[in-house]
Amino acid sequence: MITEPVMHKQWYEAAFGADYLERYSHRSEEEADGAVDLFLRRTRLAEGARVMDLCCGAGRHVFSFRRRGFPAVGLDLSMDLLRAARELPGARDVPPACLVRADKRWHPFPAETFHAVTHFFTAFGYFQEDAENYAVFDEVRRVLKPDGWYLFDFMSAPLVIAEFDGRDEIRSEESDGDVRIVSTRRLTDGGLRVEKHMEFLRDDRVFRELHERVRLFRPEDLLTALDARGFALAETWGDNDGGPWRGEHSPRWIALSKRRPTTSQEDTFA
Repeated sequence: MITEPVMHKQWYEAAFGADYLERYSHRSEEEADGAVDLFLRRTRLAEGARVMDLCCGAGRHVFSFRRRGFPAVGLDLSMDLLRAARELPGARDVPPACLVRADKRWHPFPAETFHAVTHFFTAFGYFQEDAENYAVFDEVRRVLKPDGWYLFDFMSAPLVIAEFDGRDEIRSEESDGDVRIVSTRRLTDGGLRVEKHMEFLRDDRVFRELHERVRLFRPEDLLTALDARGFALAETWGDNDGGPWRGEHSPRWIALSKRRPTTSQEDTFA
């Protein structure tokens, strides 16, 4: 399998290692089942439709789709998370080809392969240039069939901005057994990015540090980019239960859209 090579290590290559699952252990199979059930209720996806879960992590949503009879595949850059997916219950009965290591900007699949692509939990905005971030939308459109569904789940920019409310940084602390995790969040680049620095301490000594840096896109900018790339919005939700979008009062910004049929102007982007 050939994918575009990554020439130097980026923050997201370090952040999504084996300990990522421990830091987000509250994200359970039950939660994934709920998200998949909501998606299927709203889309009425036909039995046997092909689904790709983009940035699939340890495969919770992939296996949830497969338990419901959909031949889902997952794509992720992290080998650690893909290995963890192989250890989930039921993974032994799933062909190895359903979990693929690749960059989300370059999918190793032919055009118009999938009836649906899901993209959960803010796996977007990792790159420095907006053109690179929006290349993810371009590639999703390429592998989707016309009228195929795309679910895009992102943090709520209005809520993030409201949380800072004039502060330069937000510090928080949590415990995981004998480990303390101290997190510091900042808005940088004139409010365009959220940076999160985490220190892992044992006996008051830092033994590991991680850094995250995510572009903070406003919903209106994302909608413009999706529309310019051939997606027609169907619904927006403000939480993982499909509740209405309520700006800074919503914890998520989730867009459900469909790929419009190809037109002669399809490759002209705004």
